[in-house]
Amino acid sequence: MQWFRKLKFFLAAGVFTAAGAMSAADAPPQKTSPSVTVSVPYVRQPGRASNQFAVWVEDAKGNFIRTLYVTNYTGRGGFRIRKDCVPTWVRRSGAANAAKEELDAVSGATPATGTRNYVWDCTGKDGKTVPPGKYRIFVEGTLYWKSRVLYIANLTLGKEPLTVRAMPQYSVKSSSHSSMLGTVSVSYKP
Repeated sequence: MQWFRKLKFFLAAGVFTAAGAMSAADAPPQKTSPSVTVSVPYVRQPGRASNQFAVWVEDAKGNFIRTLYVTNYTGRGGFRIRKDCVPTWVRRSGAANAAKEELDAVSGATPATGTRNYVWDCTGKDGKTVPPGKYRIFVEGTLYWKSRVLYIANLTLGKEPLTVRAMPQYSVKSSSHSSMLGTVSVSYKP
């Protein structure tokens, strides 16, 4: 039975050809697509008016590229009810005018406590690969009512891998929920 699993693996991997089997060394190299991973340490907070966040990409000129994630409440219209739900993302993404399907595709349940990784495949909303150059990754969190944090990471998509720390900007110096989002890191793999 184990030989059958191996055969299925080799067939799926394209290791066999009409001329016969190839060794792994003879197989063509697999081309990997560029990607950016945004690591967000998250601690779920008690109570209401918290636990909302969004992750998105803009180019160096401030043009919105794509949302990677937004919490369900906000993405499904909560920003219309609570104006303090990640307002920077709402404004820049055009969420108020976005199709329901577009927001459904990027929204998800508020996660459990832990580090969450959001991967950008270096494509825009149109599905086309973006050109090399400078981009900005944003993570905005509504900590508690009007208290928010906005993490910003600048990175250059090119030939070299890169890891950067996002720098936070707080709307209020101290918040009872300031531990909701920890230090955000962004890694690029060409």
